[in-house]
Parts: sequence; structure tokens; C-alpha cells
Amino acid sequence: MGNWHAWENVFLRSKTCDLGSLNLMAFSVINNVSVGSRCFFDFSTGHSWGSPVSLTGNRILDSTGEWAVMLDNAGPYLVIDTTRFSYATSAESPTFLIENFRGLFTLATGATAC
Repeated sequence: MGNWHAWENVFLRSKTCDLGSLNLMAFSVINNVSVGSRCFFDFSTGHSWGSPVSLTGNRILDSTGEWAVMLDNAGPYLVIDTTRFSYATSAESPTFLIENFRGLFTLATGATAC
């Protein structure tokens, strides 16, 4: 499978993840909304090589898994204005998990967890 781009989608209660990949191509995830999904973006490839990814303008509402976004290769990553909101009464889980990172990561103003 090659690269893909997800723009302006609505994801509802995905059991595994809304978006994910195991290959190393260029990806853009822009202006999407995720509601009640286990994970919004799972990029846990484990590769030591990089893959350019842009996460821009996304809204993650009430994610149910351990991580809302998992980034697990050398990047580079551009994360701008991607926000996680949780209205659940349970304990908060972290928004981003970044492992095996060896590249460029830009977390711009507006990329937050609320």
C-alpha cells in the first residue's frame, strides 16, 4: 500500500484506530474529527527510518484507548492545532506517545490535550 491523505472526515467509535499505517510514505491527516474511538492515529510501525507525517487541525473527542496518537518511527512529524478533548469522568490518558524517535518533530501552538 502506498501513501494516503485523510482530509475532513468524521470517525465514530472505531474499535482499533481511525487511521494507521505500517509503511513509510508521506501522509497528511487534516481537519478530521474523531469521536469515541480507541485511537485516532496509530503509526506504530517500529521502523527506524522516517516517514513524513502532517497532523493538522484535527479534533479528538473522548478517545477510549491508552493513547490518542501513537507516533513510532523517525518522522519528521508536523503536528499543528490537533486537540484532544475528554468529557469522560474517568482518569485522563496522555494524548501523544512518541517512541523510537530520531527525526524532526514540530509540535506547534494549538496542539494540546484538554
